[in-house]
Amino acid sequence: MLNSKKINGDLACDRRAGVAIYIAAAAMSVVLAVALGVGLLVAGRIKMLNEAGDSIKAFSLAQIGVEDALYQQINYGGYSYSWTDGGDSQYEFVSYTCGPVDEFICIQSTGKYRNANRAIRIRM
Repeated sequence: MLNSKKINGDLACDRRAGVAIYIAAAAMSVVLAVALGVGLLVAGRIKMLNEAGDSIKAFSLAQIGVEDALYQQINYGGYSYSWTDGGDSQYEFVSYTCGPVDEFICIQSTGKYRNANRAIRIRM
C-alpha cells in the first residue's frame, strides 16, 4: 500500500490517500448532471417535433373539411357535418350564410388530430 506507515503495529493511512476517489466521484457527478440535462433537452425537442407533426395533420384535416363543405354547399346549400376515422383523426364543418344582409356564404372547418386542433374560416 502506498502512502501508509506502520505505527505501533497498526497500519495508518496518509490523509491524501482518499482524495482521488472524491475527485473522481465529483467529476462523475458533474458528467452525470450534464448528460441528464442534455437528455432532457433532446426529449423536449422530440416531443415538440411530434406535436408539430400533429398540428400539420390537424390543419390538413381542416382543409379537407373546407373542401367537403364547398362540395356540400354547391350540391345541398347550407350544411353541417362531422367525420371521424374512429381513432385520432376528425374534422367537422358548418356552412351558413353570413354578412350584413346574408350576402356571403361562410364555412368554418375544424380539424383535430390527437391533441392538436386547427380551424379554418372562409367567406365567399
